[in-house]
Amino acid sequence: MNIKGMDDHLDLKNVQTFVLIARDLSFAKAAQILHLSQPSVTARIQALETELGKSLFIRQHRGIQLSKEGEAFMPFALQMLEVEKAAEERLKSLNDELQGKIVIGATASCSVYILPEILSKLLQYPKVEFQVVTGNTSYITEMLLQNQVDFGMVSSEVKKKQIKQVNLCDHDFDLVCSPMNPLAAKGIVSMEDLIHLPLITYEQNSDAWKKIKKLYAEHDSAPKVVMELNQIEAAKEMVNISSCVCIFPNISVRRELSEGRLVKLKVNELEVIKQYSSMIYMEKKEYYPLMELMINTFLDYFISEPLEFVTTG
Repeated sequence: MNIKGMDDHLDLKNVQTFVLIARDLSFAKAAQILHLSQPSVTARIQALETELGKSLFIRQHRGIQLSKEGEAFMPFALQMLEVEKAAEERLKSLNDELQGKIVIGATASCSVYILPEILSKLLQYPKVEFQVVTGNTSYITEMLLQNQVDFGMVSSEVKKKQIKQVNLCDHDFDLVCSPMNPLAAKGIVSMEDLIHLPLITYEQNSDAWKKIKKLYAEHDSAPKVVMELNQIEAAKEMVNISSCVCIFPNISVRRELSEGRLVKLKVNELEVIKQYSSMIYMEKKEYYPLMELMINTFLDYFISEPLEFVTTG
């Protein structure tokens, strides 16, 4: 790649801004992530384009897209940010005191019901900063490849040979209703009944929801969704005060079931929906000091669970 200015010093803040904009093709989203005004983000890109002597984006009436120069620059940008982070970690580790920042990508259920207890064990490292972003497996995987997250906790197989994946635990899904629902006393429903029950959902782009729709399709039907919410906690509250049902990961409803605020329903003809929670990370970063800390902490936490190393690629 022969771009004017590549041999000159590039401001890595501008490079980081470019990568963030390129990821979502949005100046506004990048500004929000960086806690900057949109004009400041625009100024950074203009400065980078001036340094390179090339336009990195094509501005259109309905948005932006990467120019061919922007597409060519992207792998170099990611490599520069990766080298910077590796150098920072290595230099900080020379003090025999872990410090730095780890960005964790996690699915919604993992971020709420698994991560807090694990991260609480890492508070003994006061100079290590943790940031958590949520999304489905494909989103987190893409962010990992683009160096936007360092470590992921996901719920589907990741087929990227440069990414290492370790299954940590598995959990089933439960069909639940309010204790005031007439179905609660019965405790069991047929698949034919389930097909006609009003269903509340959360995050229909999740990996679990795809499995649920597939199971309905096997019975020549589709979920009768009457309401979609963007959080599991909100969905639980809605089920509690309505005649609707919902299919939740059991780790998210254990407390409500034990306290009698929700009731589990059995569906005889419905096969068990099982989902694994796995950690993923770039294999080449496995021995970075902060990455070793994350890997060992997660393995120690799930040591009582059977661990399965997944071959990717």
